[in-house]
Amino acid sequence: PPHTVFGAKLASVLTRTPLIVDWYDHRPLPDWREGIRRWAARLPDEVVVPSRLVRTGVRELGRAPEDVDVIPTGVDVEAIRETEPEPIADVVFARRLDRDAYLESLLLALAELRDVDWDAVVIGDGPARESYEQQAADLRIGDRVTFLGDQPEERRVAVYKGAHVFVHTAQYTPFATELLRALACGCVGIAEYHADSSAHELIEHRERGFRVTSESELADAIRASADLPRMDVDEDFASFDERQILERYLEHYRRLQSEYGII
Repeated sequence: PPHTVFGAKLASVLTRTPLIVDWYDHRPLPDWREGIRRWAARLPDEVVVPSRLVRTGVRELGRAPEDVDVIPTGVDVEAIRETEPEPIADVVFARRLDRDAYLESLLLALAELRDVDWDAVVIGDGPARESYEQQAADLRIGDRVTFLGDQPEERRVAVYKGAHVFVHTAQYTPFATELLRALACGCVGIAEYHADSSAHELIEHRERGFRVTSESELADAIRASADLPRMDVDEDFASFDERQILERYLEHYRRLQSEYGII
């Protein structure tokens, strides 16, 4: 919560210790809480954000651009390399199944591809799961879309490595961790653009990535992805390994400590 930054700043001043805030949320808050968040953005020595989308939100709160740095969330690339693929579907979706998931967009796109040979899995659970399952049945694709529910990371990685396409449609995403994990597993990434989602940042300028804005474009992207070779590891995403991300945080800590000095 933004108000906790005030206590952290007081401790920082008293102990002569630099303060870094790791900032994820970027949607405006109602009423007086937005004013507190503006102060929370200005008090730290530095703000770290996971994506350019969140960086823009922090800068709009009044933080100087040079004091906001993007460090993405990392994934365990070594574990991805060592996991055996589980080839149970061609298309995969993974997220908590609430209204923000916007899974209906993928279901409508898959319904347009009834003439194509595909199988899809949905990983995740939530209050909208039953509604999404009913929609798949109404679209007459229920027998080709399997809802797996929540799965541990090891199983998700195995399914991603066995799939060919990962689709991200969520409307609110400060950082698309599951999309990143799937891309590292060799999936072709398809991200539906939304104003409050950073998912498209991970696939910009990549041959194995598509950004779409509608169900018809999503269907076309799934169809086009069939022309790309299958992979079960993409070493282009090795730089997102969580150990390398940790080192980037440590570099920030060391730099700020050196700027504070001993006294």
